[in-house]
Amino acid sequence: MQIKRDYSQPFFSSRRRRRTGGRFLFFYGLFIGAILMFTTWQFDRLQLAALDVIGLAPTATPYASTLATQGAQAFMAGDLEEAATLFEQAVLQQSDNIDYLYEYGKLLIELDRSKEVLEPTLLNEPIADRVISLAPRDPRGYALKAKALVWQGFYAEAIPVGVAGREIDPNFAPLLAAMARAYSNIGRY
Repeated sequence: MQIKRDYSQPFFSSRRRRRTGGRFLFFYGLFIGAILMFTTWQFDRLQLAALDVIGLAPTATPYASTLATQGAQAFMAGDLEEAATLFEQAVLQQSDNIDYLYEYGKLLIELDRSKEVLEPTLLNEPIADRVISLAPRDPRGYALKAKALVWQGFYAEAIPVGVAGREIDPNFAPLLAAMARAYSNIGRY
């Protein structure tokens, strides 16, 4: 009889060696694969985080509401140019927001740039007409257009726009102010 010896096993131990190498490699590969999938899925966020750590991250673009709030504060402080710039950026971010369009249009008129309210410039459509087309039952678009026409000297053209706005809200003060100026300038007191 011959004794077969396995030299990979300890000689005096009854414990068996476990084979964990294959299982370890499988889970290690699975872990590496998960990291690679997460990296490709979230690459933009990880890149910004890495750039932020070394101080080279770009500044975040503020929300349109933040820009509009800063624009209103600049207007209250008397800096009309800065207010117009901030409202323009807010309008570019949210071109369908009537509040931003109306405030931007009012600022352009105050800056004596009322031509920009009546002609296609920023949004390839006049600002006043855009407000009217977005909300035809809102008197602000009519008031904006009537006021811009008055500032341009087109008093007779401003009156029908004002009348159309008064049919929606007969007590909207900016509309009444534009119409009063138009009527007085054509001699209809």
